[in-house]
Amino acid sequence: EGTYRREGRAILASLLLAQRSFDAGYESFSHLLIEDAGLTEESARSAVARLDARGVLGIILPNVGDLGSPIALEASQRGIPLVSLASTNDVETASFELQPNPRAEAAAILSGAEQEGLTRIAVVQPIGAGSYLDALTFQLSELGSEYGITVDTPLFYLPEAIQSEMGTLVTALA
Repeated sequence: EGTYRREGRAILASLLLAQRSFDAGYESFSHLLIEDAGLTEESARSAVARLDARGVLGIILPNVGDLGSPIALEASQRGIPLVSLASTNDVETASFELQPNPRAEAAAILSGAEQEGLTRIAVVQPIGAGSYLDALTFQLSELGSEYGITVDTPLFYLPEAIQSEMGTLVTALA
């Protein structure tokens, strides 16, 4: 009944609905344990400890502002995997993020390009691809110099034209 009451109720309703769909038609049932992380780092860590004592297989980390990191760190120290409803890019944990992180993805792409010995890459994207791809392109440009890689200005294309124009596009990139 605190600051995150509305978000907590929406997440709980979603989890109960998911649990019902997973349990349908199976002999064994999943168990959903709910712990209130409270509003302090200490209460968040205590909630993780209580879940660990119950033998949970994983923790779903809600979007809880500043408490995400203490929860993620405590779970990581206890070896409990996380499914994150928020970005946890500031914590190295065994987490599965449901919200993509364009900066982390850009760093992974650039690291792979660096390992392959590439010094220049181009981003080719459909017009109107959406904000995530725009954010990823921005992060590639921002981080490129840290990896010694030049990121060219993005090339845009009309999605419906890709079939007929692929040969031209590949020639233009070569």
